[in-house]
Amino acid sequence: MPDEKQQAVQWLCDGAQLEAASILERCDVLFHHVDITFEIGGERQYEMIDVEIRASRLDRKAVSQDPRLDEQIKGAFQEVLGTQTVVRQVLWSGKADVGEQSGAEQVATATLEVVDSPHVRSAWRKALERRNRDPDGAITAARTLLESVCKHILDVQEIAYDRKADLPKLYGMAARSLNLAAEQHADETVKRILGGCHAVVDGLAALRNLLSDAHGKGREGLQPSALHAELAVNLAGSMAAFLIGTREQRANL
Repeated sequence: MPDEKQQAVQWLCDGAQLEAASILERCDVLFHHVDITFEIGGERQYEMIDVEIRASRLDRKAVSQDPRLDEQIKGAFQEVLGTQTVVRQVLWSGKADVGEQSGAEQVATATLEVVDSPHVRSAWRKALERRNRDPDGAITAARTLLESVCKHILDVQEIAYDRKADLPKLYGMAARSLNLAAEQHADETVKRILGGCHAVVDGLAALRNLLSDAHGKGREGLQPSALHAELAVNLAGSMAAFLIGTREQRANL
């Protein structure tokens, strides 16, 4: 809805909220229908929507450092969309989510998008899509990606495993099947690198339990940031591509 975006930009300019107007001008805007709600005690209905704003890393960083910008932009859209619409929230996503991936993400995508497993492809896409606008969900998707890759490798190699096994256990089995377990090597440098890979997987499993949306949180629960999500997604993507690549290389020998 370009007209609504330009109206919101103008509303911000008229209110001397120039930094928010400048950020919004550079962004792409999408509107997502959430629900129809009714006025308490009356018959008047409202459309509830979320506003997704696709912004550059620098603009997302500016908004994260100054939450007033988010409130100003939300208020602008609430004003221009009228009294029959309720803006529930503004969702900030990255323009990189729809094509401008980092170098590491491009490498992982090249491997994971051609894997013969819809679970692997779906988990990777979800991790990429959520890493900026939904850090909790991105961390969960990052762990799901690794679990799916490990199960895919074990299935392909016809190795039985407990479907309820946790990620470190699944990774240990998949790594040994590919000769990637540290104890399978004598060279200390190789052992240290492969041991580090296992430590990364253990850390991702722990991070998911600590920061993701997989469990409820108390009042003092930690809130992950986009940086936490980006780290988790990049690590999971690199490890997943490494496992898949190793499996393909061994299959071609």
